[in-house]
Amino acid sequence: MDFLAVQAEAGDVQLHADSVLSMCLIITVTAPADEQERLQSAAQKIAAIGLRVQTTHQPRWRWGRAVPVRAVISDEVGCACGFLDDDADWDAATWAMQSNAAERLAQAIEIVAADGPSEFSLEALWVGDNG
Repeated sequence: MDFLAVQAEAGDVQLHADSVLSMCLIITVTAPADEQERLQSAAQKIAAIGLRVQTTHQPRWRWGRAVPVRAVISDEVGCACGFLDDDADWDAATWAMQSNAAERLAQAIEIVAADGPSEFSLEALWVGDNG
């Protein structure tokens, strides 16, 4: 099992860890259910630049197909903490990032905007934060 497994339940991304997490940064793209193919296409392009992307899949039951689709963008560990600089402070208004990681994350966001869903939201939240 990966360090973090991502599971969408009732419109909320749930994270399950193999060990106790003190703080962990999660970057999530959320789109309407009918944009799943475009989000998955963007996810493949993001993976090609060396980032990890985990996407949720629509339930096969018709009543569940209105649930938004999500993609979590991360480094090789499964969360976005590796993008942060060693002196990043989670209580700060902005977070210090490693320059090469910030460039790749900017590329990923550009890919979502250009090739992904026509409507989407992007969140960068600490585990346990409600936004």
